[in-house]
Amino acid sequence: MFYSGWYCDITNLTAPRGLCSPGYWCEFGVDTPAPNNNNTGSGGLCPTGYYCPEGTTLPMSCLAGTYQDEEGQSGCKECPAGYYCLFNSTTYRDTVCLSGHYCPNGTAYDIQYPCPQGTFNSLPGQHDSTACVPCTPGLYCEGMGLSGPTTECDEGWYCTSGSWLAQPSTPEGGYCVSGEYCPRGSSAPIPCDPGSYCHRDKLNDTSGLCSSGYYCSGNSTTSNLDLIIAIPIFPYCQMVHYCCVYYSDADWIGR
Repeated sequence: MFYSGWYCDITNLTAPRGLCSPGYWCEFGVDTPAPNNNNTGSGGLCPTGYYCPEGTTLPMSCLAGTYQDEEGQSGCKECPAGYYCLFNSTTYRDTVCLSGHYCPNGTAYDIQYPCPQGTFNSLPGQHDSTACVPCTPGLYCEGMGLSGPTTECDEGWYCTSGSWLAQPSTPEGGYCVSGEYCPRGSSAPIPCDPGSYCHRDKLNDTSGLCSSGYYCSGNSTTSNLDLIIAIPIFPYCQMVHYCCVYYSDADWIGR
């Protein structure tokens, strides 16, 4: 009868002498607690990538999230932050954490901890979630595990920091309302230019120039919002004041 995990170092024993030593494995017929090419039967020194506690029959693979780079060990080492360790790893140095992700101690695989939507991380080898920064204003970050923003926010919309949609809602952004406009990639609404008007929501540019006879201050929503009244400003001025197309309020005073 063979006793796995045990050794028998002398003859005529009625029971095994003891358990195989930590860092070694004893499958059967082993005559030493620490077999290392100097033994009978099947046994040996625990190899890298494995661990062998006391009484081990066969080497046991290091679990994902751990590694073992030394022979003859009774346990595995925890994978350090900034790296990940697959099943049976003998090192961590060739598995650096991917950009768009972070790897705390004991990370088991490359995409275990992705940056959440609305954030990104452009650097490999990061340790924790603080490496995931909010998406850049004017851009959005759709989905998880991004190493950079997806692209610019849609025309007629604006994206504040941390947006994950091209057409976001509060507090990550929103659409431009009448009286303002938003070109592609806007980080905030732009008030309609003086001398121009913006007549509806979700514009990517002004609607046009103010009509003749009217002036448009900033945020105007119609081309004929303010009528110019011909009243002399000074006694020696002509009775007629005029307002050409696209003038703002600053342009017509005193003309």
